[in-house]
Amino acid sequence: MKWMPRLFSLLVLAFYLSLWFFNEDVRSRPTMAIMFQGLLTIVLLAAWRWEKIVGVLATLGGLLFFMIVTISALGAYDMPLIMALVGGLSLALPYVLTGSLFYISGRELERAQGSKPNRQPAGSAQNHS
Repeated sequence: MKWMPRLFSLLVLAFYLSLWFFNEDVRSRPTMAIMFQGLLTIVLLAAWRWEKIVGVLATLGGLLFFMIVTISALGAYDMPLIMALVGGLSLALPYVLTGSLFYISGRELERAQGSKPNRQPAGSAQNHS
């Protein structure tokens, strides 16, 4: 299970970098949504180290990103509600999904470590004579 969120985070990183490098409009005038997306991508990379807590942050950040994109599409671009919701969902879902997978992976790792017998190192055994 540990490999799936990592693979998804690399796919999200590849998408964000391709958006940044191959879209002149994004580079010339980055919006708050693009900057927030970059921050979320960095958060996903940090989740490689701290899976559980950063997974929660990425999931909550993805939900916030959904709201930002949807509200800005409704206000600035005067889109119909359904188009704004679909656009926000398509951009935020990878962060919510990947963050959730990191959280689940971190929780499973904690359970696996908690179920192992507590062994003491060989040199720390006490002799009762």
